[in-house]
Amino acid sequence: MKWNAAHKISAVVVLALAATVAGQAHASCGPSQRTSHEDADCLSADWGTSSSPSILYPIPVKTQNLCSDIGKVVARINTYPLSSGSSEEYYIEALHDGTPNVSYARNKIKGVYCCEDMGQICSKSDVTAASCLDRFEDSFASDTCSNSSAAVNASYECVITADCRIGGSNSETQTNSVAVRYGDVDNLCNNSGHLEVGGCGDGMDSAY
Repeated sequence: MKWNAAHKISAVVVLALAATVAGQAHASCGPSQRTSHEDADCLSADWGTSSSPSILYPIPVKTQNLCSDIGKVVARINTYPLSSGSSEEYYIEALHDGTPNVSYARNKIKGVYCCEDMGQICSKSDVTAASCLDRFEDSFASDTCSNSSAAVNASYECVITADCRIGGSNSETQTNSVAVRYGDVDNLCNNSGHLEVGGCGDGMDSAY
């Protein structure tokens, strides 16, 4: 890869931002909350192998969300310390769509991981009836719906079925089912008895 002045300047800016994260004590994406990109089928990662990277000639790191139709992937890029005795350095990349993302590291790459707690998906196997139902329980809709259940269709969408109240002061309910992207399940709202993504406050949820 050839580096021109524009590349160097953009790399310096990226690295300056990354340095604010590196070495800090973050509880998120800790050792028990991350999966190597090799074991996360929703995260692709590749990087250069320069033997002497620097702030002016950093290593390009390409990450990509391979499951953008399911949800957001968050990657953690770990690098070796710049000097012996230094704490581990890393930075975080949020991958919302399937566009390949290129960042730059000023030292050799130690590993790239998928953050299970910060993102919505790491592997397609994460999408199960139980995890779909757990996400639904975190939605506004769950407060005014009962007898909820979940299933997963062939497109890895969550199929949520529930009895949802029709009006704020009305105990009448109607049963409805909706297939929704895994990453959007916790954004489901009960709009006058209908499960919909977004619009909370326009219908049933406005009364609670």
